[in-house]
Amino acid sequence: MKKMFPNFRIIVFGFVLSILVVNANGLGQTIRVKGVNYIPEIEVLFNNGVNAFQKGEYTKAKEIFENMVLKYPPHQRITISHIMLAQSLFRLGNFQHALSIVNELIQKYPMSRYIQDAHYIKGFCYYRQGLFYEAAIAFLSVPDNTDREKLREKSQIFALKIIENNLNLKDTEKLNEKVTGRIASAIVTIKLAMRYLNIGKKELAVVLLQNFIKRYPDSPYNASIRDLLTKTTITVKTAVAKIGVILPLSGEYANQAKGVLAGIRYVQKKFNNNSTLQIDLVIKDSEGDIVNAVQAARELSNDSQVVAIIGELEREKAIAISAGLCNANVSLLAPTTSGNGVTSLSEYTFQMNSDLETRGQSIAEYAIEQLGLKSFAVLAPTDDYGTKISDSFTSKVEELGGTVVTQKWYYPGTDDLTRQFKAIREIGLNSMNKDSLIQHYTRGLTDLQRRRFDLETIPVTSIDGVFVPCYTEEIKFIAPQFAYVNIKTQLLGDEYWYESEELRKNQQYVEGVIFSSGYYINEIDPDFVRFRNDFRREMQRTPELMELYGAGTMAALANAIEQGNSTREEIADHLRNLSNFKGINGLISLNRTNRVNAEVRLLTYRNGVVHKLN
Repeated sequence: MKKMFPNFRIIVFGFVLSILVVNANGLGQTIRVKGVNYIPEIEVLFNNGVNAFQKGEYTKAKEIFENMVLKYPPHQRITISHIMLAQSLFRLGNFQHALSIVNELIQKYPMSRYIQDAHYIKGFCYYRQGLFYEAAIAFLSVPDNTDREKLREKSQIFALKIIENNLNLKDTEKLNEKVTGRIASAIVTIKLAMRYLNIGKKELAVVLLQNFIKRYPDSPYNASIRDLLTKTTITVKTAVAKIGVILPLSGEYANQAKGVLAGIRYVQKKFNNNSTLQIDLVIKDSEGDIVNAVQAARELSNDSQVVAIIGELEREKAIAISAGLCNANVSLLAPTTSGNGVTSLSEYTFQMNSDLETRGQSIAEYAIEQLGLKSFAVLAPTDDYGTKISDSFTSKVEELGGTVVTQKWYYPGTDDLTRQFKAIREIGLNSMNKDSLIQHYTRGLTDLQRRRFDLETIPVTSIDGVFVPCYTEEIKFIAPQFAYVNIKTQLLGDEYWYESEELRKNQQYVEGVIFSSGYYINEIDPDFVRFRNDFRREMQRTPELMELYGAGTMAALANAIEQGNSTREEIADHLRNLSNFKGINGLISLNRTNRVNAEVRLLTYRNGVVHKLN
C-alpha cells in the first residue's frame, strides 16, 4: 500500500489558513472591477463566513459561502468565496465537491489571483481521494505560476513528498512527460534521475539530466543536476535523423507557412530536449512556386540521411512533389491540404488532414444514420472545392438510401442567393401539395387578403437537411437569406463554418448548424491550455490553426522515430499503420487504402459555443 506522509491534516490546514484566511491588508480588500457587481451585503456575509470558518464551524461557513457562490451574480468576493467554500467542504470531508468548486473557479475566472490557490487545494483533494498522480500534477502546476514565495515553497514540498512516497517509476516517468515549467520540470527530473541511478539505469539518468540542462541552461537547479551527473561516467552517443521541410516561406501564403513551421519546430524542440536521438530539420523555401517545390524535394531525396519530408500547403504542389519523389521511397507528409487525390501517385505519400471526399461522406452518414434525415438539398459554390465535397455528400446520401431533391450552385463570393434559395423552397413546397397548403392558410381571408397573401409565410418542412459548404466570408450573406425563405430544416456545412466570430455575429440564423472539420479546439480543455501556454513560452507566439497542423504532423513523425523506425522504409511502414494517434489538433488515423487521415470532427454551434458531436 502506498503510504501517506505524516501529519497530513496539520500540515495542510496550518498552511492553507496562513495563506488564504482573509485579513484587513490582504484578501480583505474589495476591488471594483468592470463587469463585476459591487454588492454591499456581500461584505457582511463574507466576514460572517470567515469568522465561522476560523471558529471551526465548517458547516455554517459552507452554507454562507455556498449562498455567495450560487445565489448572487458575480460580485467583488466571488472568487475568494469559491476558495473558502472549497476549504469548508474539504474540512467536512467532501473532497469531490470541493474539487468541483475549485474547477469551476479555474474555468469561469481564469484570470483570478486565486487560480494557483485553487490548484493547490486541488492537490489536497486528489490526495485525500488516493489520486496521487493527479495530486502531483496539481501541486506542480503552482510553483512556476505564482509570485508568492510561501505558496511556491509549500507546493514544491508536497509534490516532492508525493513523488517519493506515492508514485512508482512508471508514474514518475509519465509525470516527467506531462509537466512543464522550469521549477516543476527540475523537481521531477531530479527525482526521476535519482530513481534511475538507484536501479542501475545510469544511461537513462544521464540523458535525462543532460537534456534538462540543455533545455534550461540558466536554471538554479543546474548545480544539483551537475552533482548528480558526477555520479556516473557514462558518455551518451547522439544519433541524428533529418527531416526535410518544403513550405512557401515567402510569397502569398508565407504567414500560413511560417505558422506550420513554428508547429514543426515546437515538436522538434520538445523531442530533442527529451531524447538522445536528435531530429534536424532541412528547410526549403518553395517561394510558392511549383517548380521550386519539386526541385527542393529532389535535393532532399538525394540526401540519404533525410528519412521523411513534410510539405506542401496546397494540393497541386503536394501532388507535384509526390510525383517527383516516386522513385525515392521517402515519405511525404502533406500537413494541411484537404484536396482529393493527393496520395494517388505514390504509396509513400500521406495526407495528414482529412480530404473533401471523407468529410462529405462523414456528414452525410451522420445526417442519415444518427439524425434520421432522408431528403436533402445542396447549395454549393461552382469551384473545385464546392463540386468535390458536394459530389461526395450526394453520392453517400444516395448510397445510404436518402434522396437529394435538388442541387443549386453559385459563383464564389456571390452576395445575393435569393434566387437559389427560393428555387429550393419552391421544390419543397410543391412536394407538400402546394395548392392544398395555400387553400388551408388562406381559409377565411377576403379576396383582397388572398391576393396579398405571402406564400413565404408557409413553412417548408419537406426537406430534412440542406447542405451548404460555403466559405467563411459568405456566411454573413447566406445565413440571413436562408432564414428568410422559411425552410424548416437541419442546416449542414463544412469546415469553413468553423469560425466562432462569424457564427456569433449570425447566431440567430445559424443556431444548431452541424458541420464537418479536420480539427477541433476545446480552448478550456486542460491539456490544450497546457500545450498553448508551453507553446507560447517556447516559440514566443500563440498557436493557431496552421501551428496545430504543423505540430500534429511533426508529432506523428517524431512518434515513428521515437519507436525505433530509423530508415525511410521503416517510417513509411509505420505511417501506413498509424491509427488513433493523438496529434495536437486531434486524432490521426491513416486509411490503409489511400493513406488519408480518416478522422473527421463533426461539430455543432449551440448557445454561442462550438461543440464536438462525435
